Amino acid sequence: MEAESVLEVLDALASASVRAVVDGGWGVDALLGEQTRPHADLDLIAGADDAQAIRTALAALGFRERSGGSDANFVLSDEGGQQVDVHLVEFDSRGVGSFAFPDGRLWPFPPEAFAGRGQIGGHEVACLSVDAQVQCHGQGYEPTENDLADMERLEERFGVVLPLGLCRQRGPREPEPVSPSPAIADHADRALRERITTTLTGALEVLPPVLAGWESGSIAFDREDAYSDLDLNFLLDDALAEDAFYAAVVSALETVSLVVASHPEPPGRYFKLAEAGDFLLVDVCLYRSADYRERLDVERHGKIRPLFDKGQWLRADATAGDSQAARRAERLADLEAWFSVSQGFVRKAMLRGREVEALAALWAYTLRPLVELLRMRHCPARWDFGMRYLDRDLPAPVYEEVRALLFVPGAGDLVEHHAKAAAWAERLLQEREPGDPDAG
Repeated sequence: MEAESVLEVLDALASASVRAVVDGGWGVDALLGEQTRPHADLDLIAGADDAQAIRTALAALGFRERSGGSDANFVLSDEGGQQVDVHLVEFDSRGVGSFAFPDGRLWPFPPEAFAGRGQIGGHEVACLSVDAQVQCHGQGYEPTENDLADMERLEERFGVVLPLGLCRQRGPREPEPVSPSPAIADHADRALRERITTTLTGALEVLPPVLAGWESGSIAFDREDAYSDLDLNFLLDDALAEDAFYAAVVSALETVSLVVASHPEPPGRYFKLAEAGDFLLVDVCLYRSADYRERLDVERHGKIRPLFDKGQWLRADATAGDSQAARRAERLADLEAWFSVSQGFVRKAMLRGREVEALAALWAYTLRPLVELLRMRHCPARWDFGMRYLDRDLPAPVYEEVRALLFVPGAGDLVEHHAKAAAWAERLLQEREPGDPDAG
């Protein structure tokens, strides 16, 4: 069955208000975003209540039901030999879908099993999730060569662990190098990110009190990867209350996927969507006209991606970093006055033999201030970013030296690590010259 025919079937079902999820070989290729082999049929999963609507919609395309089906599974075929294999599930109030075997056993699937997104012929489609595909192929029958090849492709692309029954019995192979920050290569993840962004932008731009919107975070530094959050920011005037704004956000997000968790993290809130993977969180931040300019500081936050701007709110501002410079100078003065004195907290914890307390004090009073001082010297715009992006913001030799100090092998190494870190920080404070950042 060709991709064009698959899309024709899916379009007919969508027009009949039937939500069909692509399963089987086409489901695997949808997840992969490309056709990897020929497919004899199209496997679909749908709600049991849609059984008659499916028959009627596909009859208009020339498909007729073949004999031998059951209440939970039937096959439709046309004169050209194309087949659509339909599996029906009963959904409960939680969204769990159960498939009934002829012997009466039920096979339940969680809601996220039906939340996969993929592409067929360049068009986005609903498909069974990666984990659900593996589960289906690992149960109840002997896998074919095509099944094994399909599962290997999912393993290669998504890193899923296959059950023994889906693993070819072959000798060990050399592991392929794994990038620590994989690019967003799979079509499903890219499509979901763009769908979230487009949906939120469309819902919020039409609200008069929402003045501008932009994307920031990893994408602003051209470092977006498969682990990146989706950082979306919106500028509001005082006419729109925060609760009303976030109510509009939730309403828009739930047209994309069920919001399963939300957590306030000023200046925004994190949202977890059922359809998203383990790492994709949507971070929606709210700003007012009095406090948003600093977010446009390119050195600190990168080059933002504007979503909309109703009044040149997002134009470049040479003064965007001024407030940070003042806070940085204030923190530096505090370290000059307090750092040496505060090392007593670390030393007395070590002398008392309180190892856990000593390690916590080492981080709080020595290592974190050391990192702040190093950032002030090498990347002053992000002096307070702590350990985030440290490998990018410090020269490689400096980063490696800091890294060696951060990982304390054992309690017996506390004294040595503290002495080295404290001496380094003291040197940085003493070596400041008039030309250094924030020097008086």
